[in-house]
Amino acid sequence: MNLKLSWKLALIGISSTLPLLCGAFYLINKYTTKDIHFAVLEQEGIRFLQPLGSLLEALPQHQALVLRSRAGDEAATDQLAAKQNQIDHAFDALQVASTEWGSDLQDSAPDSAQPENAERAITRAPQHWRELKAQASRISPAESVVRHAQLVAEVRQFITQIGNASHLILDPDLDSYYLMDVTLTVLPQTQDRIASLMAAGGELLQHPSLTAAERTQLAVQADQLKESDLGRLVRDVQTALTADAEFHGVSTSLQRELPPAVRAYIDAAEDFRALVNRMAESERSEVSPAEFEAAGANARLLSFKLGSVGMRELDGLLQQRIDDFNQARRGGIGLMALSLLLTAGVTVVVARSINGVERKLRDSREQLRALLARLQRAREEERIRVSREIHDELGQLLTGLKMDVRWLERKLSLPGLPLTLHPLLDRAVAASEMADATIATVQKIASELRPGALDQLGLAAALSHETRRFQERSGVRCSVVVAESWPVLPRETANDFFYICQEALTNVARHAHATHVEIRLMADDAIAVLEVRDDGVGLVEAELNAPRSLGLTGMRERAGQCGGTISFERTKPQGTRVTVRVPRVTVSSEGRTIP
Repeated sequence: MNLKLSWKLALIGISSTLPLLCGAFYLINKYTTKDIHFAVLEQEGIRFLQPLGSLLEALPQHQALVLRSRAGDEAATDQLAAKQNQIDHAFDALQVASTEWGSDLQDSAPDSAQPENAERAITRAPQHWRELKAQASRISPAESVVRHAQLVAEVRQFITQIGNASHLILDPDLDSYYLMDVTLTVLPQTQDRIASLMAAGGELLQHPSLTAAERTQLAVQADQLKESDLGRLVRDVQTALTADAEFHGVSTSLQRELPPAVRAYIDAAEDFRALVNRMAESERSEVSPAEFEAAGANARLLSFKLGSVGMRELDGLLQQRIDDFNQARRGGIGLMALSLLLTAGVTVVVARSINGVERKLRDSREQLRALLARLQRAREEERIRVSREIHDELGQLLTGLKMDVRWLERKLSLPGLPLTLHPLLDRAVAASEMADATIATVQKIASELRPGALDQLGLAAALSHETRRFQERSGVRCSVVVAESWPVLPRETANDFFYICQEALTNVARHAHATHVEIRLMADDAIAVLEVRDDGVGLVEAELNAPRSLGLTGMRERAGQCGGTISFERTKPQGTRVTVRVPRVTVSSEGRTIP
């Protein structure tokens, strides 16, 4: 690729920086996307919990209204229809949430988050509600209590599943985790505790006096309400408020809205607990049923209001976290883009400062290459001229000398020759043999200077002749395979192919320790290819560009001079393959396979 040095350096700088930036982008995108997805799932869980919280609040109220209506309370009968509409709307909202976000939560939930019994309860809860609503006026009070309790249990199972599937119970930040614990665990637990105390206390207030066991049970439940529920709620809320500043910035809404709601609920729960303790202090309670029910209902109401505030603020914390992660991702991507631009800019500036040197080096290299090519052509022309003069002129003189020596030999071999001339005959025979040896040597020198077959018969024949001579000298078995489509190359290109192959054979003899060499001449519509392959020890990678590898350098230069390329490959299981590719310039064929 012929690129300016400035572009090469720019590509080097960018290619070295780009993997780091891509890795950083991958990590930033992976972990921010993961965290964002985690927070989004939690938000989707909150969308489910809002109607579920309404159901937990409304179903016990509906049960109480049903019982009062059955007892003849007309006001309760009037309120019953409104409460049923409220529950219907909660189930409708739950269905909308399931349609919009149910598939996301189902895909993200682990198998343990979807037990079979929970799934059955979730799918049957709306049907159970419709059946209960239709039969509320006909079933017995005891059955009404049981079926309302069953619906509440199904809603709680749904809440547990949503908490697992939406990862709310795995929230990584302390502020949102403890706020989640308040809304998802502590408040439902304390609501159940208050409902249980309301039911038990209301029933006991119908008695004229309380036994010691009943008073003990009330005292224990009151202590549990304080220690297990209210104490844990206060600790969780305090931790959430304190840790708020340590993660994604202080939430002013959380700091403003949560403390008043907590104080209101704590005060109401403490008032209710005080009534329970008063009941547990004496056999005859001074607490009226209406006062007791009103205090419990107020504590439950404020607990649900606190839960609503908690879920709203939890949603705000999650949105703040999502915004923070998006901003961090955008900032990280911006910094990476800026780093890439700075790298490219600095590289281009540095590269442009040395463009003049690059041009001089390139011009000098081209001049040296042109000079080398000229010297090679001149040397080849000189070798051709010397080869022809040796073959023609010296060959003619030696042939004439041999003919004269043969004539002299025939004359000295005539019958009746005096014995004194026999030594001359021996000298004549020896001179004839020496002339034959000299002619063979001259022919060999001429052939080595310039193979006659290369000019007379073409490259394929010249390579066949050269491989036979190589096989005789080295003992390495050789074969030449010529494709049918092999073209007749220009003389310069044929010369380059021949000498490249000759150098490759020299390397095989010196270094390869091979037993077989195969030479292939191939061509298609675009290129002509010379391939020399041996089964030797293989070329060592370090030798390709070693300063002492002048033969390989010469092969590269010859391939470049004819407009082609050359490659050196280590083959499997062993051996080396040298491949020369040059543009095809003719379509004439001399193809055949030569063993």
